[in-house]
Amino acid sequence: MYAKDVLRMYEEYKKDMQALRGDPAPVSTVTTNFFKKSEFTCHCGCGLNNTTPELLSTLNSIRSAIGTPVIVISGTRCKSHNAKQEKSVPNSPHISGEAADIQVDGVGSLHLINVIERLYNEGRLPYFQYAYRPGKNSVHVGVDKKKRSRMFDKS
Repeated sequence: MYAKDVLRMYEEYKKDMQALRGDPAPVSTVTTNFFKKSEFTCHCGCGLNNTTPELLSTLNSIRSAIGTPVIVISGTRCKSHNAKQEKSVPNSPHISGEAADIQVDGVGSLHLINVIERLYNEGRLPYFQYAYRPGKNSVHVGVDKKKRSRMFDKS
């Protein structure tokens, strides 16, 4: 009997310690993949697609919450294609597969970024790092860990 009590106490201790340390960031609970690989492939025709699982998880969570298709305007970019994009930077997270520009038909970018912010605040986007509005209908979503001045840029 004593050994069982010690084991039970040890299991309780492990649970208490885990609670103090905190759980690791949860993996998205969305199990459906709403996207095709081709949606993230570089548009220049080179075939590059190094989209990270973290970005895919984030976009699937957004798609699941919105309940309507999310269109990937720009996913992975090779360095050459990236250099040709207006306002792009040489170290763009599109190159590393950690960012995508998205839009939802009939939904403005301000509304979309507000939805993303709500999902983040609810803890439903564990890999999300930042979002901004490059246009009136699109939102840039990033999961890279580069320092940003703010998480949500709605300007």
